[in-house]
Parts: sequence; C-alpha cells; structure tokens
Amino acid sequence: MRLPSNCILWALWMWLRHGGYVRFRRSTHYIFGGKKRGWWPHVSWSRDGRHWWSYGPPEDLPPLYRACLRLGFPPPLYFGVVREEVD
Repeated sequence: MRLPSNCILWALWMWLRHGGYVRFRRSTHYIFGGKKRGWWPHVSWSRDGRHWWSYGPPEDLPPLYRACLRLGFPPPLYFGVVREEVD
C-alpha cells in the first residue's frame, strides 16, 4: 500500500533504513503565484554523498498542492515521486 509522505519523512526513513547522509536546503517552489520562493526546507538523502535523491511532488502539480502554494505553504503530506537531484 502506498502512503502519502513528504521530503522530510522520506529522507529520514531512508537514512534510518540505509544510513548515508541527509541534506537540508531551501525549497525551490514558488509561492503566492510565483512571486517568492518557499520558506520551508527541502530535504534530500544520499547513500554516498555524491548522488542525491529526493521525494517531491509529480511534475504536474495536483490541484491541492497548487492551492497550498498559492496560500504560502506546502501541503503536509502528498503522493509524490522519488527523483535523483541534479546539481
């Protein structure tokens, strides 16, 4: 069964299960209709410190996620996807 999560819960779960590293950065999502970057952290996980993976929303943002961003905050839990981060 697939459960909703967020980047913080996912990264901490991966760290507890597999070890490695957890990285905190500022979110790259824009809020208030694209006028300002999000104030919350984005958390990633890496087994070796070189290849970073993160849990985030799908490319096509669900309506509830978009509505939350317009109000200035991320949804607490959502169904997302895991992607390798490219720096």
